[in-house]
Amino acid sequence: MHVLMGATTVARVLIGLGRAEASGTLDVCADGRPCPVRFDLGRVVGGGVAGHEWSDPDDVIEALLRRAAVGDVTLRFVEHPYEAFRLLDEPIHGSVLGMRLVRSALGALDVDSVRRELGRDVYRLTSSGEALVNSFSLHPDERAVVFWLRRGVEAEDVMGLPGCGVAGYRFLYALKLVGAASPRGGDYPLMLRKRRQVRASASPRALLDLPEEATAGDARRALRRLVRNLHPDRFGDEEATGLRRASSEVVTALVAAESTLSSSPRK
Repeated sequence: MHVLMGATTVARVLIGLGRAEASGTLDVCADGRPCPVRFDLGRVVGGGVAGHEWSDPDDVIEALLRRAAVGDVTLRFVEHPYEAFRLLDEPIHGSVLGMRLVRSALGALDVDSVRRELGRDVYRLTSSGEALVNSFSLHPDERAVVFWLRRGVEAEDVMGLPGCGVAGYRFLYALKLVGAASPRGGDYPLMLRKRRQVRASASPRALLDLPEEATAGDARRALRRLVRNLHPDRFGDEEATGLRRASSEVVTALVAAESTLSSSPRK
């Protein structure tokens, strides 16, 4: 896992330098050994390590993964090129290289580990993620994931969606690692479930997910737990107005349910 974390750190910087159209040299250093990556207007154009000059992006990725495997990767960018190394046969944009690096680092990660990291949150494409996925060619399964991310999708559903599969599930995690996809601020599935209960006139105990023997203290704790995930402010200004209105409806009903249970004598 530490290989993935190190590779993610490097990938985020590669993507940032690509987006900034930077020129200069990124030193990726691990265990005292530097690995210079030469940039020109946001593209990686060359670099290498002692005794091995790179000719294509695969060489760059292999070298960066070896640095990530060592651990404790440090990064330093200087605005001048290393002239000593040959140029790549085909320069590659920093954003594209960053995503390819994360894809490679994720290759050996099992699905259960990906599931633990993604959880059951509903994910969407961020604004920076939108720019990122428009900057390079996507595989068919990746295009399918992006389609659903633009609408908001629960992580656990991704593998079963048309065109996504396991590869798409891994891609969602790759996007999360580089900040291109993120969970919604509030708990969207929970909010939908509670809204259905409110409109079905569910009992106060059902609304608060409490058993019959629950006390007033249990009701207060349940209210705090639910509101922490369902308050309209958790859904942010970028969310649809209708979603925030639904959240307000649910929270109002939860507060009323807690008040009812706290003021009712135990039977």
